[in-house]
Amino acid sequence: MKPLISALSLLIGTAIFANSASAAPKADQHVILVSVDGLAHYYFDDPKANMPTIRQLAAAGARTKRMECTYPTVTWPNHTTLVTGVHAGRHGVIGNNYFDRATLKTIPLIPDPIFDKAEIVKAPTVYDAVHQAGLKTAGVCWPASRNASTLNWQLPDVFDQKIFEGASTPSLLAELKEKGIPYWKQNEWCKIGNAGKPQRDWMYTRIAEHLITTHRPNLLMLHLVSVDALEHATGRQSEEAYWAINDSDRCIREL
Repeated sequence: MKPLISALSLLIGTAIFANSASAAPKADQHVILVSVDGLAHYYFDDPKANMPTIRQLAAAGARTKRMECTYPTVTWPNHTTLVTGVHAGRHGVIGNNYFDRATLKTIPLIPDPIFDKAEIVKAPTVYDAVHQAGLKTAGVCWPASRNASTLNWQLPDVFDQKIFEGASTPSLLAELKEKGIPYWKQNEWCKIGNAGKPQRDWMYTRIAEHLITTHRPNLLMLHLVSVDALEHATGRQSEEAYWAINDSDRCIREL
């Protein structure tokens, strides 16, 4: 589904990274990039969509009525476009899966069950640039970022518990365990048909809060999933979708 990104965060980020070409990077500048997967543009003008925080961010920052998505408009290609600024034909993540004509098999890219970021993303990302400038980066449930060497802290968007923990930052897992943030439930809450998607967003937001208060990354990327998941299950503009939108707004407000 098409994600909605806070234009305020995106514009602030653009300014920071553009300035890095002519000035030394400033370690006291911070950007939080949040993707609300499945939050379509028409919800902004839908009175049933209760999202005061998101609307406030747009009013205080910037909002556009139209954006160009990359084809196909599904999670993995578009989230990679968000962090590279180029279409799938250049960054290489051409779908949530692809058909291998040599083996006649469908190869899944979602949810990063096989490949690391370096194997599938063929264009520089914004977090690569931030890291190379000597600043700190973090990713929470960000698609196509598994084992990214330029993320100082990460928990990837991976369902399989063993792969998820193996690709997560060990010191971060230890900190989360000490705080009782249940990363060990990732697979349980990701299973198809499980209504655990809101729990996932709750957990990812707690992790993002921990990163902000403990490590203060200069760039933090967070992917919220419950709107998309409940729209797939119950349809767009369903009561469940409206509930998820309000819950995503709560997550952003808490950050």
